[in-house]
Amino acid sequence: MNKIDLVKKVAKKTNLSIKDAGNLFDVFINTIADSLKHGEEVNIKGFLRVNVHERQAREGFNPATKKKMTIPAGKTVTLKAGSILKKAVK
Repeated sequence: MNKIDLVKKVAKKTNLSIKDAGNLFDVFINTIADSLKHGEEVNIKGFLRVNVHERQAREGFNPATKKKMTIPAGKTVTLKAGSILKKAVK
């Protein structure tokens, strides 16, 4: 399922127009992204937890050349499914 399919399903279930459902979806996603950007964890109880994890610099290697290299520090987003989501996919 892609974004358009999801927006259409939400529009149908909520009696919103596709445009309004799309705007709602965009606001939802942007709000989550802004929260993560400011260091906040997003926790939809029982469904999903999203947070930013700091990675330290580490040694690695280029698989093509086998040369050692330093992989710089960075941030990554982690997702953890809650019990409601886990039960839904069983």
